[in-house]
Amino acid sequence: MDNLLKILILFFIYSFLGWMIEVAYCSITSKKIINRGFLKGPYCPIYGFSALSIILILNSFIDKLVNINGILFYFLVFLVSVIVSSIIELITGVLIEKIFKMRLWDYSDKNFNIQGHICLEFSIYWGFLSFLLIIIVNPLFTKIASYLSTTNYKYFFIFFLFLIILDFITVARSIFIFNRLVEKINILDINKIVSSLKKYKRILRNFVPNFYNINNNKFIKIKDKIFQLLIKK
Repeated sequence: MDNLLKILILFFIYSFLGWMIEVAYCSITSKKIINRGFLKGPYCPIYGFSALSIILILNSFIDKLVNINGILFYFLVFLVSVIVSSIIELITGVLIEKIFKMRLWDYSDKNFNIQGHICLEFSIYWGFLSFLLIIIVNPLFTKIASYLSTTNYKYFFIFFLFLIILDFITVARSIFIFNRLVEKINILDINKIVSSLKKYKRILRNFVPNFYNINNNKFIKIKDKIFQLLIKK
């Protein structure tokens, strides 16, 4: 039971740290505060699962390097960190796209990317973080988790797990509903409509369509784009 609690506590710690990394990176690059978490709360379970997977795999690998010391040891750990973190990110990205019909990240604009799910630049970043995780971070948090698992705080983490599961169910339901709505929108073939209305170009150029009278700025902007597309055809 204590071992399961340790794993659960480490999962929460890395989920929270992952959320902090995402928020910090996106907020700095966007120059405004952005909550990039998949869920509503201050945690990213993807980081929790990924961190635990990396720890398990890399610790097994490190056990086989008992006869290697110095720079070569750290280089091999870093190299395997890059490979393992890249594989985990690729699998996670593919699964999320298949299940939820969406992407949480896209590296299509980066050099040396694979279907936008991973790229060389971020693989090196994740490899470096994974290296720090194994060499410095995890030994510290493992001690903290060992202490917390023997105190009454363990009930807090069990309750927190319930909140994450509830959060996930709520968000997953919203995403599935959203995707169904998008599918309905996609049924509307805009190109077919544009093709059918080409003979009315003169009317479209000289008269204001009635959708400009709707008091919804976002709706007007969308319709305006369609209107401009009609004129260009």
